[in-house]
Amino acid sequence: MTTTTSRPSTTETGPTRRLAQFIVNARVTEEVRAVTRRYVLDWLGSTIAGGEMEPPSMIRAVVEELGGAPRATVLATG
Repeated sequence: MTTTTSRPSTTETGPTRRLAQFIVNARVTEEVRAVTRRYVLDWLGSTIAGGEMEPPSMIRAVVEELGGAPRATVLATG
């Protein structure tokens, strides 16, 4: 049995490809990179720390009780 999958043409100019091309071709200064790096690390630290607080824990408990097929990963808890 042979299975084939079709892939979009590499010449397509859909929104995802245009965004990817913009990102690849973007040129930013080292100062912008440093600030962005700090913001991303700040967000990540807040996300991990906040995931263990009471409101997210309550939501997680309700979702686990409802069951169903896992479709996403909660960043702070895996």
